[in-house]
Amino acid sequence: YWDDLRTDDYGGNCPTCGMAMVEKKQPTAMMYTCPMHPEMTSDKPGKCPTCGMNMVQQKQPMTMMYACPMHPDEMSDKPGKCPKCGMDMEKKQ
Repeated sequence: YWDDLRTDDYGGNCPTCGMAMVEKKQPTAMMYTCPMHPEMTSDKPGKCPTCGMNMVQQKQPMTMMYACPMHPDEMSDKPGKCPKCGMDMEKKQ
């Protein structure tokens, strides 16, 4: 409910208590990826499980990605079917 309220909907004041509303900033999730294997991602720094290189912080905010459970190199920014095997793509954090 509260996430749907905008400051201009009620003249800048809370419809319940009358206090001034403030703009809510959405947190940006930090993601780390391997420079050699960009499909390998993590929400914290560490080593790439494939090659052992240090994971590096992505420069842009994370977007939800989907990957095939059988073909992790097949990725998409929206849900769908894997083009190789037809399996449902799964959310990848």
